[in-house]
Amino acid sequence: MDSSVLPDSLDVPPEHALLVVDMKNYSQLPEAKMAPIRADLDDIILNTVFPQSGLDDPRSREGAYQDTGDGVICVVPSRDTARLVDPLLGHLNAALSRYDQTRLRGGSAIWVRVSVHVGPLSLPDHRGDAINEACRLVDSQAVRQAMTAATKHGADHPLVA
Repeated sequence: MDSSVLPDSLDVPPEHALLVVDMKNYSQLPEAKMAPIRADLDDIILNTVFPQSGLDDPRSREGAYQDTGDGVICVVPSRDTARLVDPLLGHLNAALSRYDQTRLRGGSAIWVRVSVHVGPLSLPDHRGDAINEACRLVDSQAVRQAMTAATKHGADHPLVA
């Protein structure tokens, strides 16, 4: 086989695991409530859920944390993929439930859609299909329908992943 047609190791970036979190109805909040609730979500994810799950703060690695306005994209080494599902999702659900129980009357609840995906991704520029696929999944009609169904069936705090 001609070695000139073999892919160069630089052609395919290394695989990473991605956690995409998107808040439901964030754009419908009054503008004055947006920054505080976004700060609360970051606190829940980065200062509570990541440490509880044994994961390093993604802000400690260049390009591994991206604020999307109504959510966040966190990139972790692919070796930590399993932790994004278990225990992270359980910890996230519990932390959001605690937040909901302790928030001030009239304060906004945080309901989120979450996707976890593994694929090739170039950091810090986020080039690669993995990030597109993870974002499309969290914003898919199926996930939105699951959130609506959970809400209609009385879920106190649906976490749709």
